Amino acid sequence: MHILDISSHRIGIGTYRMSSRSKEHKQALIEALRAGCKIIDTAANYTDGESEELIGEVLSEHPEFSPCVITKAGYIQGTITAALKQEDLFDKIEKCPQGEDGFVSIDPQFLHFQIGQSQKYLKSNKLDLFMLHNPEYYLQEKFCTQDEYYQKIEQALLHLEQEVKDGTISAYGISSNSFVFSPDHPEVTLFSKILDIIEKHSLQYFHAIEFPFNFLEIGAMEQFEGGQSLLQTAATANIKTISNRPLNAFTDQGLLRIADYDQHCPPVSIEDAKKHFSIAMELLETKYFERLKEEEENHKEESIWEIPFFTQFKKIWCTLPTPDAVEQIYYENFFPLLAQIWGKDGVPPEESSPFFALFDISINFARQNMHAKAQMFKQQAMNAGLIETGDQRDLALLACDSYLEMGVDFVLVGTKRLSYVEQLKSLF
Repeated sequence: MHILDISSHRIGIGTYRMSSRSKEHKQALIEALRAGCKIIDTAANYTDGESEELIGEVLSEHPEFSPCVITKAGYIQGTITAALKQEDLFDKIEKCPQGEDGFVSIDPQFLHFQIGQSQKYLKSNKLDLFMLHNPEYYLQEKFCTQDEYYQKIEQALLHLEQEVKDGTISAYGISSNSFVFSPDHPEVTLFSKILDIIEKHSLQYFHAIEFPFNFLEIGAMEQFEGGQSLLQTAATANIKTISNRPLNAFTDQGLLRIADYDQHCPPVSIEDAKKHFSIAMELLETKYFERLKEEEENHKEESIWEIPFFTQFKKIWCTLPTPDAVEQIYYENFFPLLAQIWGKDGVPPEESSPFFALFDISINFARQNMHAKAQMFKQQAMNAGLIETGDQRDLALLACDSYLEMGVDFVLVGTKRLSYVEQLKSLF
């Protein structure tokens, strides 16, 4: 199945942070498919290949599901670089500028290799829709000229046309964050240039483009210089449009999550939260003193608050803006520091509950913060006529319905948690 075969199921799932190592991710994917989801979006570099592995595992175990699977290649991270060296393909990739921890390549030899890798992970001999992934990295810091950029894309599309004829993929396209930029932006990917390539070579199997789109990032609807918008141009050319990041809008004030959270997190009072914080910190300080005694007989009494991280943590533990920010702080800093203080065996299970309770509280505070921002935005959207006044449905449902009405063909939403699937189940 590929994207042109789907008409009624227009909400798909994105698997950017999903992994074959997570039981919850697997359950969430299965439940979304059971609910009727017909589109799964992934990429070769998502969680270092584990996203593709998860999809392949689920679909091989559940042959009753037959979704269109979109995968992408071009932005390269992780262990794949070692495999490229073994295949003598490392010279086909280039280091991303601006300090990015990755490489970029849409070289035909690399694409052929990556199609084979994705087939292996997805457990499929034929990929439904294969897309070039953020080729605009070539344009960063004038990495290459605009003419060179479109020459690279032209060669890649010609190769993918042949891959269809060879039976390895069913269709192809381009996923680019810069499709929605203004024409004078130095890193824009001009869709008109892509259409010129398609027309020049009479390409038959270029079927879709993917780009960010949400209430606050509406570049796909902009009629730059009085011309047609990206959505209008794609519709005229019979190229399907796929939007990503529908619920995550990046603003000058940070991330706005366009979704309601009140159903998915129990309310937490600041008084109760402070009690939990005190219990956890007292336990931590006691253990810290014990650790110092073990290491130095005549130790001076030191407080954990003399450790810079804990000084900062005390200020932010209940004000972090998103659950992802909470996970980053706890898993990259807080929990590793606990392990150091407890020693080589780490925190024993019987002593760990106050810290995990504090983690859950921080998550709920972040969700409450995001919910408050979302409700303010929801009212503003109603006042502006973007959402029908008085519609009490979940904001995420309202948003996805609105994007489809605005002319997007397919909307991808992240569903790595079962609660997210339940929230969006009626859309699949």
